[in-house]
Amino acid sequence: MWSEASCVGVIRATGIELDTQPIFQRAFIEGKKVVVPKAPQDRLLTFHPVDEKTQYLLSNFGVEEPLVQQQVEKSEIDLLIVPGLIFSSQGYRIGFGGGYYDRFLTTFQGQTVSLAFNEQLRDDWQPAELDIPVKKIITDFRNEVFYE
Repeated sequence: MWSEASCVGVIRATGIELDTQPIFQRAFIEGKKVVVPKAPQDRLLTFHPVDEKTQYLLSNFGVEEPLVQQQVEKSEIDLLIVPGLIFSSQGYRIGFGGGYYDRFLTTFQGQTVSLAFNEQLRDDWQPAELDIPVKKIITDFRNEVFYE
């Protein structure tokens, strides 16, 4: 997934998520294009290219969004790192309640992976009918892939 990707979509992690800063650093070193989402009023995610000098603004959701206006097409993103609160061993996730990623993933053709703390893995819930699983989940504890 990573080695084949030339464009990676990733959020700027909040304090309750695994730190994504090392992903940004590695991607920049390897010459990958990094794109960060914005969640506009229409609830459709847009992704914007960033670099080491990009400035960010804290959104109403408490997530840093780039001040960059330029957008990339969904088809340009090879690998999307999908955030969430709870993850199942089948790759399903409970997000932050806005449905932004669920809508985005319905037509996304690239690879998907989620990063999670081991404590976020739970199978005591059922995904909703329209939920789309990610292809891989990697945890901090075991560094394992749970779903492929």
